[in-house]
Amino acid sequence: MKIIIFLFFFISQVLFSQDMRIEVRTFKRKLDIYREYLLEIKFINVSNDDYIIPIDTTGYRTYIPGNTCEDFFLSRNYPDLGFVPKIKHEEDFMDSFQTYPPPINPKDLSFYERKKKQEENKEKKLIKFWKKEHNLRNFDDQEILKNYHVYTNIKVIKAGKSIVFMKKFNPIKMNEDKFYETYDYYYPIKSNEKYKMLLEYCIDEAKYNYLTPQQKEKYKGYKFFIGKIISNEVEI
Repeated sequence: MKIIIFLFFFISQVLFSQDMRIEVRTFKRKLDIYREYLLEIKFINVSNDDYIIPIDTTGYRTYIPGNTCEDFFLSRNYPDLGFVPKIKHEEDFMDSFQTYPPPINPKDLSFYERKKKQEENKEKKLIKFWKKEHNLRNFDDQEILKNYHVYTNIKVIKAGKSIVFMKKFNPIKMNEDKFYETYDYYYPIKSNEKYKMLLEYCIDEAKYNYLTPQQKEKYKGYKFFIGKIISNEVEI
């Protein structure tokens, strides 16, 4: 029995952090725009330790049942290190859904082909530069991109300090796709209902394994945050 209790306590400490807290406030952006908010997202280090934590604020890591902290999809417009908005309908969290771009007009096909080629070339140049800059000779292209995303998104939060992000949030228009000039995800909310929403952030130890010893050495003296943080609920 003592072993079971200890294991439960250990798992709880890993999954739900007591060292970090997220506080969220909502501000309605414009009264004439449906469901569009500005979120104030505050990460608070309530511990006595200095932490680093990789946070991607370019979009939202939308809620899809089955996705875990371990996932690293490297999908376009889906930040693997981002916040997860979880919208509650009655007592259950709503699934998010992926939208798909409209059919391309044959007249525009060559334009999108050129645009896609430009993006591919841009990614190849980034991989080549990052591989040389950080001495990633033994990394494949996917590992180099994962290293890039983790390292460039690292934030430092000193003991007792906080960092604040101000971010637009619209549950029916999630993660702008600039390639097709549309949005990639949405939550199926109804106009005449109110919902509760919280933000969740989680990261596992495996994501830090994409960093090199030299990159980790830069943050010597800091603890690498591992676990899950759940914010307060707000009404949308």
